[in-house]
Amino acid sequence: MKNIFHFISRAMFLNSKFKILNLKFLLPLLFIASAAVAQDDDALKGTLRIEKNAKIELPEANRNFEKINNVQPVQPAKPLDYQPQEVELLLPRLDTKVKIVTIKSQDLTKLYGNYVKAGFGNYTSPYFEGFFNNKRSEKYSYGVHAKHFSSANGPVKNSGLSENQLEAYGKYFGKNTIIRGNAGYQRNRYNFYGYDHVREPNASGDSLKQVFNTFVVSAGIENKNKQNVLNYNTDVNYYNFSTYTGAREHEFLWNLKSDYWLDSDKSILLDASLSSSKRSDSSSISRTLFTAKPALQYKVNDAFSLIGGINLAYANDTINGYPKFHLYPRLNAEYKLAENKAIAFAGIDGEMQKNTLRTLSRENPYLGSDIALFHTNKTFDFYAGLKGGLKGGVTYKVKLSTANYKYLYFFNNGFTDTSKFTVLYNKNNINVLNIGGELGYEMSRQFRLAMATAYYSYTMGSNPALTSPWHRPNFTGSVLATYNLNQKVYFNADFYYIGGLKGKNYLSGQEINLKGIADLNFKIDYLFSKSFSAFIEVNNILSQKYQRYLYYPSKGINVLVGLTYSF
Repeated sequence: MKNIFHFISRAMFLNSKFKILNLKFLLPLLFIASAAVAQDDDALKGTLRIEKNAKIELPEANRNFEKINNVQPVQPAKPLDYQPQEVELLLPRLDTKVKIVTIKSQDLTKLYGNYVKAGFGNYTSPYFEGFFNNKRSEKYSYGVHAKHFSSANGPVKNSGLSENQLEAYGKYFGKNTIIRGNAGYQRNRYNFYGYDHVREPNASGDSLKQVFNTFVVSAGIENKNKQNVLNYNTDVNYYNFSTYTGAREHEFLWNLKSDYWLDSDKSILLDASLSSSKRSDSSSISRTLFTAKPALQYKVNDAFSLIGGINLAYANDTINGYPKFHLYPRLNAEYKLAENKAIAFAGIDGEMQKNTLRTLSRENPYLGSDIALFHTNKTFDFYAGLKGGLKGGVTYKVKLSTANYKYLYFFNNGFTDTSKFTVLYNKNNINVLNIGGELGYEMSRQFRLAMATAYYSYTMGSNPALTSPWHRPNFTGSVLATYNLNQKVYFNADFYYIGGLKGKNYLSGQEINLKGIADLNFKIDYLFSKSFSAFIEVNNILSQKYQRYLYYPSKGINVLVGLTYSF
């Protein structure tokens, strides 16, 4: 029994890190020991001995620090048993064609090269106009234009008219140049209906007839790339002009417009023209006018730019004592203000302005025979103004100028026949003060509006035949508006006003103030499809039979209705 207790107590003193015994092991031992003690107590009853100085000595325990190797049994290796089998791979056939993904090409917008417009209006007025052109091409373009408009009747008796035009034109687009040319013919028929219808109620026949025939041939060439260092545009023209009254005029005309860029800020400008004409009426006169305008354009900085040079002219008009060579200063300065929303400009220039029988007849078709022809000499023109653009598509321009002219022309009724006009010149200095303004507004492409006004004041010379600026206005104004409704209906309206016109009847010596001209016009185009549309034009809605030239009233309200077809 004592040995058992001795063993238990010794085991409890062993180092705890080895933890050989645990509670599961100790509890059974304690149970057995207690049972043994009970048996010994029964044997030792009555013989209890206590030794006070007894010394308890325990034997030393053996400590084993060697790790216990957990040796696993090794199974003997078995030889591998291979059973190879053939496996057949069934793959789909390889398509060797390479498929390239492409974008579906878009069809070009259909181009309508031909355009025909026809209509009919009151005053027995048939109208036809057609354009016949080639379709889309990168190398050339060509076409034919034909037009006819006539009125059998007019505001008064014998006031009918007829206008006809036929022309062919073409362009060739080379690698670096564009070559163009055209040939055309015009025949315009008018009547001298500004006679006294009370005194001559039966006037008719060839004495009232006036016909202008114009044949023109021209050819030109220009560079294709406008960003070149050298840019040019030049053409030569031949005009053959004749009238029913027997006047004839031939003119060869050459024009040049060019610029040469020295660098991004400086360029040399050169505009030139040469006109050689021969006019035959009751007499024959040959005339030559050469003009050249060399100048240097200089961009000082982003805000300031200059154009400076001279304008020179040679004119051999048969005017006694009048010089043939003329020099004019040319200077223009521009300065940007208010973040480029406004540009202030000012300058001075002058030039010789060409007047021919053809150009004057186009302005006034009621000219008589043997009219005088002189070029107008604008000796100088001082001007200043402001232009620019505002937000919302608004543009504007205001300008003030004062110019001096010699041989400025005026139209007036003839001295012996008031139905035919003559051309009067003032060889003295005439000063013209002009104040003008322009205003434009564009709201995308749907609505556009443009307005312009101009005021003129003339300081006449001492010519007794020109006490007033006959048939030149002192005020003009215009308003033009267009509106596009859903790409279906197009509205166009315009209004013109001309005031301050004067004329003189030299037979009676009476000066006559003409009423102001107020002309309101309206037009509507309705598109049934891209190729078919209808139109209606209403002209002179206010129905004023105004007189642009004395004794020549215009038509009242006139309406033209028609159709348009493109193919």
